Amino acid sequence: MAGPVVSIVLARDPDIADLVSHCQGLDIDCPYVIPGGSLEVMIRTTKPLGGTYAGEQRLFDVRWTCDADDYIDEADDQNVAQAIAATFRFLPKSYISIAAGRNQAEDHRVLGEVALYFARAYGGVIDFGGALIPSSTLSEEQRSDILQLYGSNWSDIAAPLEQFFARLPGRLIAVPYETADARTWVSHVGDTEFMAAWLSHPDFHMIK
Repeated sequence: MAGPVVSIVLARDPDIADLVSHCQGLDIDCPYVIPGGSLEVMIRTTKPLGGTYAGEQRLFDVRWTCDADDYIDEADDQNVAQAIAATFRFLPKSYISIAAGRNQAEDHRVLGEVALYFARAYGGVIDFGGALIPSSTLSEEQRSDILQLYGSNWSDIAAPLEQFFARLPGRLIAVPYETADARTWVSHVGDTEFMAAWLSHPDFHMIK
């Protein structure tokens, strides 16, 4: 998949019948069931789930696993699982990953609205898979050299971002991790109240 991705972290196990039922209820085509626990779906609209998109069909891959250890491995260590337990009061038991087939603004919008729907339906939280960086918090210099920005340590750019997110409803945590080049970066995890507010903000985006 060439677009943004997200994971919905759950305290319980979904199953294929449950997921397909949700997809069919949202007027989503489920043309493929892929061995190993995934669906390829074509989404025409998010309006049945309270979203805003209606238009050209957009391809998404929906995968799930009931193995919390696999989630922890993908998170590189136990920091994310421990942070979720401390902040949101549950231990991750399973997760649903959704990946967009393209990287246009509509794909970000649909991904965010579907992630919010599943998080509400299953009582989960949303792991954005990286750091959310609202464009309105960036200086002109940072906008002109985005690669340098992403090559920073998180502590070098965190202050305006933390102030920005503190003004939004809900809970968002920044879980630190060490990158391959020995920098400290973060992955954001938020609840459904935060996600709903983020979707309505002009800086909204998901992470590719």
